[in-house]
This record gives sequence, structure tokens and C-alpha cells, in this order.
Amino acid sequence: MNHPVNHPVLFAAALLLLMMASARGNPILSGFGSPGAYATQIDSVPVNSRFNTSVYILSPAPVPKDTMLPAVIFAHGIGANHPRFYRALLDYIVSKGIVVIYPTYPAGVAGVSTETAYALIRADVLAGIRHVGDRIDTTRLGFVGHSYGGGAIPWLAHTCLTEMKWGSHASFLYIMAPWYSYRISSDELRDFPKHPYLIMQIFESDMINDQRMAKDIYDNIGIPADRKNYIILHDTYSPACTLLADHGVPADSTVATCNNLDFYGLFRLFDALQSLSLNGEASAHEIAMGRGTKRQILMGKCKDDTPVHPLTATKIAHILHPQTEYLNFWDHRNNPRAGYYSHYGALRPYRYERRKTLRNYYNLTVKFTRTYEGRRAFRKKQLADPGNDTLPVPQPATGYGAPGIYKVTERYFPHHDMGDGYIHIYAPKAIDTPLPVLLFMHGYSRPTPDHYRRLLNFCASKGYMVIFSSYHERGFRLTNRKHYDLLLKGFEEALLLESRRIDTTRIGFIGHSFGAGAAPALARHFLVKRRWGANGACMFLMAPWYVRYITNEQFNRFPRHLNAIVQVYENEKINDWRMAEDIFYSLPSPPSRKDFIILHNDEYGQHRLSASHTTALSEGSRNTNALDYYGIFKPLDALCAFTFKADSAARPYSLGNGSHKQIYMGAWPDGTPVKHMTVTDHPASFHPQKAFLFRWGSLINKRRKMYRPR
Repeated sequence: MNHPVNHPVLFAAALLLLMMASARGNPILSGFGSPGAYATQIDSVPVNSRFNTSVYILSPAPVPKDTMLPAVIFAHGIGANHPRFYRALLDYIVSKGIVVIYPTYPAGVAGVSTETAYALIRADVLAGIRHVGDRIDTTRLGFVGHSYGGGAIPWLAHTCLTEMKWGSHASFLYIMAPWYSYRISSDELRDFPKHPYLIMQIFESDMINDQRMAKDIYDNIGIPADRKNYIILHDTYSPACTLLADHGVPADSTVATCNNLDFYGLFRLFDALQSLSLNGEASAHEIAMGRGTKRQILMGKCKDDTPVHPLTATKIAHILHPQTEYLNFWDHRNNPRAGYYSHYGALRPYRYERRKTLRNYYNLTVKFTRTYEGRRAFRKKQLADPGNDTLPVPQPATGYGAPGIYKVTERYFPHHDMGDGYIHIYAPKAIDTPLPVLLFMHGYSRPTPDHYRRLLNFCASKGYMVIFSSYHERGFRLTNRKHYDLLLKGFEEALLLESRRIDTTRIGFIGHSFGAGAAPALARHFLVKRRWGANGACMFLMAPWYVRYITNEQFNRFPRHLNAIVQVYENEKINDWRMAEDIFYSLPSPPSRKDFIILHNDEYGQHRLSASHTTALSEGSRNTNALDYYGIFKPLDALCAFTFKADSAARPYSLGNGSHKQIYMGAWPDGTPVKHMTVTDHPASFHPQKAFLFRWGSLINKRRKMYRPR
């Protein structure tokens, strides 16, 4: 039985609701993202009595009867089997003169096969199209999905576009925080129709669905690069507003909860995407498909006039967190694509493999409900009280560690020897002479430069070229030598591309974790085999993992003028300090040219500095603090200045053998110094091996017999 909302009083109420939504603070009064002209009329059509499902048709009103309208098929997250869960977003879509087909699949699909669940979606869509009949122009079609529905969109869109021949004139996909994708093969994904536009969107504080699912679809779908965009919504804190970009952003978009994440991060992007695709508006291209221009990333302002954190718009799919942060992670046995496609550089969380995902997602268990709500409450508390992250020790304004004078350019291109990696080149503007080059080797679970963004930009702003090469590929184990091969190929490809702009007589190596352990073998290739670095060579290693593919004899062939800093962290729980000691003692540089540094924890009131394995990361202001500015940026800056520019004044700050200039870590607001770093030429770990995840005595450590810890 159909239940159209066509009573005059109800229609007036629907129109009033739309007006209220606009009146509750949509700051976009014109252009993309501004309210549309239509109210919403809802029809409900029962489809499957066994699962008690219905398809909802949300139509714009009033519209002349003979008008044919474009349509959007909206695939929701599990449990959101009524349009009320996405009401503000759906009303906005309809307000633009678009019919929304809303198929439903209740929580019960968790207990049936994906074939059955997807069949329910297909049946609902067909029933909705039949019900609307001639009012829909199926040659102009959009597909919008969130979470479980986002994972289903590739199959659903492929079915509608190829089998049913819908969307022939115009089509688009808008996918938000997708779950696992089923029933579409790699070949079908690769051969996907080329004409649709795609926005893939993830959320910074989403701890539900692993962002590798979004990256998988984005990287492998056959839509050309100029017709797709990867969007990240970020958290925002200011005294006037706390905005949490978590998994529920689209589903939380009721009239009462709409905020700038909805107005700018959902409505505006959707409006531009549909305008570009369905109406061919050229002015919409920058907002929907741009590369991060100021106009595109704009997210408005809080009530106190502070800017909301701008969104990230890129053509490269980034990952923000390791697998273990997510409830539904990439390498789970429920993921049909995990077995034959790369897991994008995250350590496989074996102990969680049997953990259920679908049931956890929509809170069928009390335990998960508490876990998810607890995480969400904790994250909101972090945003509301950023004291633990935003520390009152600013970056030095002058001298070593202060921002450089050069603006930075970034260029990137795919790694030709791997399926999911990129090579990034950061360089200062306005320098015509050949530049010293720094080769950056990232941690194993941090395969994109986003994790080290501030550090990379800092180095380039000082007048150096920085090359970041990802080294992950499908099926490679942690101990596979191909990681080293890919690093080397990536560096050589970038060096060849920039051969006219680099000075090969001045070269440095920066590494973190796995990358720091790989640095000696990579440095040997350039310093010993190719004899680069004659006028200056340096190495800055942070919390190194096991060193592989280099012997003590090969270490001894390193040039004696190599300047080196090896750094570990007091709160380190991942990599045994003995790996760092091994590198330090194995380097043949004299004591005057190498130092071993320990960064320490410290507290000031509610503010805490935790020197842990992730200290080297510098995604943004929330995780960049005195440990970065004084413990990493300052000694690295001074090390490069001393090595490449023969700046004698820089030596006490980098290789000072424990001088005050070297160990100084800034001061708290009351003038109390931050706890000084420890500098030594005779490191010896005071932690037992059992304190670390990767221990010196492990069988996978090929150098455990080459170095005897002190």
C-alpha cells in the first residue's frame, strides 16, 4: 500500500520543515550548497514481506506533472532503514529538484548472505523506479551511499549503468566511508564506465570502517583521474564550536544537528557534483573535482569567526590511521578483496581476525555499543579540551628549528613498479642552483606523506629537495626484500626526473621505524656504490626497526665524513632500542660526527609530552609539539646546515655531544625548561627486551649475532 504525503496540511508542514532547516544556520546563502527551491514529498512502497522492507521515494514538490526529473539512488548504512536517519541530507538533495530512491535493508541482513542483501537492494530500486514511472529520467542518475551502502554502490552503479543502460546521459557516484564491497570483481571495477563522476569521502575520526576500503574503490575503479576526487573531512576545535568528523556525520544530519560539516562538507559538495554531472555547469568543476584550491576546501567559520578546519581534496587516496584503529579493518576475513589486493601498508591485526564486524557496526551487542560510544565521547573530550595535544611550547621563531624562508611545491606520480604507491617530491620555490637532496623513508604503516606532512614541508622550506617514496605492494611480507627494492626504484626514478635540480655531492637520509632500519642499506647504495655525498652526507634516524641486507664489513665502507643522529624515545613500546644502538655503533663515523639522542616525556599542568614511537609523525597541529620542534626539527635543521652549508654555528645544535644548545627543548609558559634530551656516545638500553613488540633477540633479526648489546 502506498502512503503519499499529499495532504495540504502535511505538505505545508514539509515546506515549513525545509524552511526551518535553512533558518537553523545554513551559512551558504547563494551558490553551491545554498538551499534549493523544493519541499519533500514521501511515498512508501512495501517490497519484501519476509524482511519487512519498503522502498521510499522522496520527490520534490511542487513539480509539474509532465516534468521528468533526474534521480538519486541512496544506499544507507545498516540499521538506517528509514529516511529519517539522513533526513537533512535527503531533503537537501530533493530540494535541488531530484527524486531520491531509498531502498531499505534492515539489520537482519547481517544474518544472511551478501547475495541476499544485495538482491534486496536491487529489488527495492526496481520497485521504486516502477512506482515513479514516467516522472524519472533514468538517463540522468546519481548513486549516493554511506557505510554498508557505500560499499554496495560500486556493484549497484555498475549493474544499473551496464546491464540496465541507465545514466547514459549523465551519472555520478558519491560514496561516504564505505564498508566492504561485494559482488563486483576486479575486472568489472577496472572496466567501470568512464563517463560518471566520483567523489569518495572519508572522515578523520571515523573508527568504524577502515579507510583502505575507500582507497581500494577509488584507486581501482575505471573512472579517469580527472573525473574523480578524494575528500577528507576533518575535526575542528575552537572555543565556539567542536565538530567531530566521525562515521556518523551523514547519518547525524537531522535538522537539529546540522553544522558546517553538513553545509560545506556534504551539501555543498553534493550540489557541485550534481550540477557538474547532471547539468554540465562548468563553474561546479572546481568545487567537485578540484585539487584543493581555497575555494574548494572552504568549510566556513565558527560563531567566534574562527575558520572551520578546511577539507582535504586530492587526486591521491590517503589513509589516516593504522588498521588496528578500526572496528571493520581491511584484512578481516569478511573482506572479499583483502586476499588479492594490497592492504595499503598496515600491519595485519591477526588477533582481531575473528572479530565480527557487521554486528558490531550497528550496535547489536552491548559491549560494542559501549566501546564505540566511549571512543566517540573520548574524541569529543579531546576536541573540547585540547590540552593534551596542543602544547604551549611554540615552534622557535628564529634560528635552527624555525620555519624556513622558502615556499614549498609538491609534485607526485605513481610508482611504476607498484600498484598502490606514489612518489612525492617536495622542493623550495625560487632556487635556481642545484639543491641538496634528502631521501625520506617512512614507517611501515605510514605509507603516505600525510603522516609526516609538517616535517617534509619544514625540510623543503629550508632549501632542500625531499623525496618520499612509498614501498608497499600486495602480498609483501614485512621481511620481504622487495620493500627495499621499491624504495630504491622510487628514489632513483625521482632523482632521474629531477637530475638537473639536485646536487648529488650533498645527500641526506631520513628514516622512521621500518624506514630507519632500511636507511643503512639504501645509504650504502648511494654513498658507497655511486659515491654520492662527497661534499656532505648525513643521516637522521628515528626509532629504527631491524636493519637488514647489510653486513658489518659493508658498514665499514661508509665514508668517515658521514654525520649521523640516531634517535629513540623514552615511551617507545614498538622497536627495541638495541636496533638503534646497533646502527650507531656500526657506523664508522668518529664520535665527533655522530650522536645518540633520547627524547623524554614531560608534563606541565594538564599538558603532557609523550615521547613514543609516533613522535616522528607530524600530520597537523594536534600532534606537533615541543618534541617535534626542538627534538626533531631543530637537530635535523642544524645537522643539514652543518653538513651541506659548512655552517660551524650549527654544530653545537646537532652534534654538540650534549651541549646546552643541543639538549635544550624549549620552555613552558612559566619559564620552566621542558625536560632536556639525553645525548650520548655510549648508548645502552635500560629497558628489557620484553618491553618491546619487536625485540632484539627475535629470529627475524638477522643481525642479532653481529652486535652484542651492552
